[in-house]
Amino acid sequence: MTKEEYQETQMKLVMIRQLTEGLPLDDFLRAIGRADVMAPILDPALWREGHRELDKVRDLANALRAFQALPLPAYVEAAKERRPW
Repeated sequence: MTKEEYQETQMKLVMIRQLTEGLPLDDFLRAIGRADVMAPILDPALWREGHRELDKVRDLANALRAFQALPLPAYVEAAKERRPW
């Protein structure tokens, strides 16, 4: 891995972490849970077609929730404090 690839990877990881800030992932996961309970009753055919994709979305949200809990690097927190807005 080159120095540039390393820096770009680090920058993108920090950006992804920043993008997860404020996402209501717990509420979203509860909504998925309700949909997963009700959908087989309300529309079994549609549920059969879509539940595997919904499982992928649930897995992604769970991974992002773990990511969301990670602290940001100190230099990012310091930059947030200097923002004039």
